[in-house]
Amino acid sequence: MSMNKFILFYHKIDSSFSFTLKRVKTCEDQRNKENQAQLMNSSENESLNQQDLSDENKQVMLVNDIMEKKVGFGWFQKRSLLILSCIDLNDGCEYIIISIVLPLIREEWNNKSLEQNPHQHSDVINQNTFKWLTTIVFIGMFAGSIFTGYFSDRYGRKKVIMVCSLLYSIACFYSLLITEIYEIFIQRFLQGLIFSVTIPLSTTMFTEISPVKYRGMGVMFINFGITVGLLFGILLSWIILEDINHGKWRLLTAAQFIQGLVVFVGTYLYLLESPRYLMLSNQVQEGVNVLNQMICINKQIVQGDRASQQDNKNLSQALVIQNENLITDQQQIQLINLAKNINHDAGENLNMFAFLKKIESLFNEKNKRLSIFLSLQYLFTGFIAFGQIITIPIIFQEQSKKSFLSLFVSFLGEIPSYLIFYFIFNREGATRKKSMIISWFVSATFNILFYLRIYMSFSLFIVRMSQRCCYILQYLYCNEAYSTHLRTTGLGLMNMTARIGLIIMPFIVLEIVAYSPISSFLLFGLLCYLISFFCYMLPFDTAKMRLDEQSLLVQQDKNENKI
Repeated sequence: MSMNKFILFYHKIDSSFSFTLKRVKTCEDQRNKENQAQLMNSSENESLNQQDLSDENKQVMLVNDIMEKKVGFGWFQKRSLLILSCIDLNDGCEYIIISIVLPLIREEWNNKSLEQNPHQHSDVINQNTFKWLTTIVFIGMFAGSIFTGYFSDRYGRKKVIMVCSLLYSIACFYSLLITEIYEIFIQRFLQGLIFSVTIPLSTTMFTEISPVKYRGMGVMFINFGITVGLLFGILLSWIILEDINHGKWRLLTAAQFIQGLVVFVGTYLYLLESPRYLMLSNQVQEGVNVLNQMICINKQIVQGDRASQQDNKNLSQALVIQNENLITDQQQIQLINLAKNINHDAGENLNMFAFLKKIESLFNEKNKRLSIFLSLQYLFTGFIAFGQIITIPIIFQEQSKKSFLSLFVSFLGEIPSYLIFYFIFNREGATRKKSMIISWFVSATFNILFYLRIYMSFSLFIVRMSQRCCYILQYLYCNEAYSTHLRTTGLGLMNMTARIGLIIMPFIVLEIVAYSPISSFLLFGLLCYLISFFCYMLPFDTAKMRLDEQSLLVQQDKNENKI
């Protein structure tokens, strides 16, 4: 009896197990059919999307694939990074030397006037003239920023960097010959005019020659040049001047020609033209040759930099090894064929009318929100950045702490910002927008704490650190947000609005400083809160987004709506 029960129980288990196996197999078959259908649909959609994409977008995707898979990141990007960071080193050095030199200029001319007319003395450089003397270099920078996009899109990134760096060195050296007050205004205007053309090109150039994974790190390193420039300017002043209140300011200003010369020589010898610019200006074969040169240098296919720096037209004869690392003939033909149907608005095709159309396109329906809130962000950033550089030495003087050492230490607070950016804001999953919002909010809070004289040294340290993170993220976002044909024009516009902030700053901040120097930090704090709101209003995030592919996402959305 028990044996019969056991047999019946076994048959039940066997039949249920068989039924389960059949269900599992049926489910697997159904799932396989669904997956196969999804694959067919996705391939159809992909081919449909590829058909709907414009030739310009197809070219963008192909260049991005070459940059990511073949070029990679290597010695070429590293040496380019060193050269481009010297441009921002000049920027930081220029700012700090202005704040040190201007009081010396005022003292020299006013003392000279007193010696000549001891009984009827009047200051040659009064408070109003001093404001204009502070502002004139930024008026020059404003004028130069207008033409950054035009010159770099018309003649190329490399040529503009070379020419402007050489002219900058000449303008610096001219300060040794100054004998009249009006010559100072001319020299400062020309120096700002020439230099401002190259400032946006450092981050732009690196963004266009590097894979997406390394953009954040590269822009961080370039911005580190500003901090090094600030510290280098203080050290240079300490070497040349007697003290922070006396010394040969002409020699100090002229000494800046060294940085310009380093950039000129480094660019001429080691920097290649942006391949994205060459594609944009219908120099496709030259762009392919530059990409191959980048591959050769990174993969060490050609022995020695001299062999890889030969003329683009003769590059194929100079290559020692031809292998799968280089761009294939099929890819070259594809790039050339795609270029035939693209409207090229760079190089010889760019005239002033076309450039004005570019500026107009920055405020079309697609880019309007982006450009407006970035412009407001840059406007107040410029105001705050140089306002603090002008104000901090005055506060040290008020507290009897004014020396090169105290000034040097105050700017050391920027160094930890690069570690914070690298390990926190550049990590996987971090976004540009949220990082900017947090950084500006922290900066605002500690600006106000500094105004309230709460832990002043620590508060100033955090202010400099958080704001440097803001500047890095801001430049990185702007370079990623605009496509190649608008990138330098957009950055030029942003730098122009930043110079407007610098121009109006002395007329507001110096009035506040005359009343109470530390009160200016209350204004800086409130403006930082406002900038944090502007960051929140930016239309999209750019973290991990491949260059120039924001337009692809917009076009794909339109295609999906059509379908």
